[in-house]
Order: sequence, then structure tokens, then C-alpha cells
Amino acid sequence: MPGTRAGPSGRSPDCSSTSCPIWFAWGTGSTCSSWAISAPAPTQVLFNTQVSGLSACYVWVDALDGLVYQNTDAATWSGVPLGTQGPLQNSQCSLDPSASSVQAVGDTLTVTLALTFQVAFTGTKNIYGYAQTLEGQNSGWRLLGTWTPH
Repeated sequence: MPGTRAGPSGRSPDCSSTSCPIWFAWGTGSTCSSWAISAPAPTQVLFNTQVSGLSACYVWVDALDGLVYQNTDAATWSGVPLGTQGPLQNSQCSLDPSASSVQAVGDTLTVTLALTFQVAFTGTKNIYGYAQTLEGQNSGWRLLGTWTPH
């Protein structure tokens, strides 16, 4: 639908002070106007006080190829296949790829990320989401909520 943008819906169930099994979905099931995602597409989630990958917990999911990437402290991407043992981590958070997943059903893409926050990553953080179709349409960064680790 030209002129409309994809929108995320999200929540963080069962969060503790150090970990949060966040999930969010993109597509027509969203809480705002959206267009259908015709195939698994790149999806990003960012925990920070602003939309910036610096000093952030920043994860990118390539749903088409089943890969998950995390922004490193050196501002590069480190990635592995979903389901792989061993964490991806930086100074802000650790991602467990073996407990993370992506699922496409109809026009909705659901991403589940198993994140644990580092002790030094304190204070209230915004949770931002971003999605893109294979055709190049994107949601822009959307505020999904807030989170206060530790």
C-alpha cells in the first residue's frame, strides 16, 4: 500500500533485571497501519537512549538466510546462523542465537531474541524496531517501548 509504512508490535514478557526474551512482529497484525511483508526480510532491534548503534545493544536479523548479527564494540557486525550455540556479545548485551528465532506466517514476521544485558548497561533504554521488505520499503525506526536493565 503506497504511502503507508510497516509497523511493529512488540512486548517483553517475563523480563528480569538482566535478561529479556523480547519478541516483536511486523505485518498487518501490527497495532498501526502497515503493508504486508511478502517474504522474510531484514529486521533490526536496538536498545539505547536514542537511535544510534554506538554503545547500544543492537541486533540485526536476516530472516531470509536465517542469520543473526550483533553490533560489536568496534562498530562492526558479528554474525552466526540462528540456532548456533554460543553467544554474540558486546559491552552492552549478549545474544543467545540458540534460543533466538524468526518465523514468517502469512504476512507477519515474528522475531524472538534471547538477550542478556551486561552489568554496566544501566538506566532506562528505549527499544526501537526497524523492518524492511525485500522490495526495499521500510518502517523507519519505531519506538517499541522502554526497558530498564539492572
